[in-house]
Amino acid sequence: MRRICISFNNFKIRHKLLSIYSLVVVLPIVGVGTYLKKEVQNIIIKQVVQETTVNMDRIEERLNNLFDRIVQVADLLTINEDLQFLASYEYDNSLAIFNMHREHRVFDEFLTHYEEISGIRFYSLNATLLNVGSFVRMTAEIMAEDWFQEAVARDGRVSWVLKTDEFTGIDYFTLIRLIKDLDGNSLGVLNIYISSTQLKTIFQDEPYEVIMSLNHETIIFHEGELRIGETVPFIHKIKMEEAVDYLMTDYYADRKVKINLRQFNPHRVLDSDVQIATIIPIEYVTREVNRVMQNVFLVVSVCLMASLVLILWFIKTFNDRISLLKHGMDQVASGNFTIKPSISGNDEIKAIYHKLYETMMSIQRLMREIYMEKVQSETWKVRQKESEFKWLASQINPHFLYNTLEMIRVKAIKNQGQDIAQIVKLLSKLLRRSLESQDQLIPLKKEIEFIEMYLQIQKLRFKDKIDYFVEMEAGCETYEMIPLLIQPIVENAFIHGIELKEERGEILISIYKIRDSLVIEVKDNGMGMETDRLDELHRTINQSNGNDSNSIGLKNVQQRIKLAYGSAHGIRIESQKQKGTTVFIYLPSVLGGKTDAKSTNC
Repeated sequence: MRRICISFNNFKIRHKLLSIYSLVVVLPIVGVGTYLKKEVQNIIIKQVVQETTVNMDRIEERLNNLFDRIVQVADLLTINEDLQFLASYEYDNSLAIFNMHREHRVFDEFLTHYEEISGIRFYSLNATLLNVGSFVRMTAEIMAEDWFQEAVARDGRVSWVLKTDEFTGIDYFTLIRLIKDLDGNSLGVLNIYISSTQLKTIFQDEPYEVIMSLNHETIIFHEGELRIGETVPFIHKIKMEEAVDYLMTDYYADRKVKINLRQFNPHRVLDSDVQIATIIPIEYVTREVNRVMQNVFLVVSVCLMASLVLILWFIKTFNDRISLLKHGMDQVASGNFTIKPSISGNDEIKAIYHKLYETMMSIQRLMREIYMEKVQSETWKVRQKESEFKWLASQINPHFLYNTLEMIRVKAIKNQGQDIAQIVKLLSKLLRRSLESQDQLIPLKKEIEFIEMYLQIQKLRFKDKIDYFVEMEAGCETYEMIPLLIQPIVENAFIHGIELKEERGEILISIYKIRDSLVIEVKDNGMGMETDRLDELHRTINQSNGNDSNSIGLKNVQQRIKLAYGSAHGIRIESQKQKGTTVFIYLPSVLGGKTDAKSTNC
């Protein structure tokens, strides 16, 4: 130590100051900056891990819902009398086989109504059965397969495996189950293939790469370079005995990554484990932090170099002000975002502090934006569920009504009541159309046909008191839209406009394009409304709540349009007392927005 002191005393004053400056200022600032960078990176990584954990909760729930539906199908097929009959029947010849299977199409209904199912195979132990449709006669080679042995060992309990279909060569995530007759005799093994498209839908909105595997090893879903059926390169390193979350750091695709791993047991299947691994590239999520910290280090370096010129004058006050700067950095690094917006002076130290404060404010804004985005997303989901609930609550059983109306129409025809038969026929067509298009997009042409049937009923009802006209610009017929947007508006025109009018009423429906919008105009010459009532109506239909019974239909249309196409679209109303009312529906005329609705330029 004495030799160091002696050597230090032998330095020139310039070298002493430079050495002190380097030891007291440069090294602490570099250390604090590195610490701050590391802490901010850890905060960002922790937030991303929390976000992926929430996403995995959602994925697990959706996967369990998918598994439950497939297991439900397996339960129904286990007790299906047609399947029991076909699998145990003693066939005399090939013709009998084909006739029986053509008469009893066991699997067609499930393949039609369950989009989660890609295919169904039944491997039958019936020696008289040939390969026909979804039925496959068991062979020695098939019975030697691991999946068959597992199904037999589980003795009627459900199991999940990755299986290659013998006929297509495609790998499927498959439910297998041994089927028995009422006497307990084995009839064969049921295979239900999960649609890869449905699995892709579950994972398509994930911001990071996701791998789904079975029993710690076999990949059953991945959209990256890894293939279905391969072994996951990192899961085998750990042993997860039960449903848990596991966070690890590893190298994947030559990159250092965080791996957020979730394991769970599908419902009713305790012997099969499913793993969901979210790959979080550390370099990607900390890229912005690194850029900001590099800029901070650059500014600090410039300030330190400038301070060398004024070191003799600056040395007295430097330590106090650098302590303030260090305190601010420590506060931000520890997550305390309540530092002062500025410090005294107008030099480089203040500039450094200002950059620190801007960095802190940027982090706060980023955290608020992420939070608000999540809140807004959940709000939209809640509002959409409320709208769907109101829509479903307003429905009755259309099958029952349709059959009842058909019976009334037949009786009306027998009793020579042609007008009644015509009205009932149109009304039953309306019910059938509403049954066919509750949840799907429909061409504009079909929507207009629906409205014209409704108008024909009203015309039969009011005789010559009303008339209607439909004008459509060429090329708009194939535009696809959500159903039942026009009918509530036309119904309002009758109830609040034409029914109260003594003179002849008219309704004109015009469809045309203005710039990037498809406009559907519904105009009547009814009673109209005053300006105050029109303004109140506009406020009501644009509110997120409210129960004005006179505007429920318009409000429902407005909310459905905004949920499907975005806030830029909706309805607008013009009206004059005693002259009539015009309602404009604005929809996007080209593909885009919040909906997947197809459309054509018209």
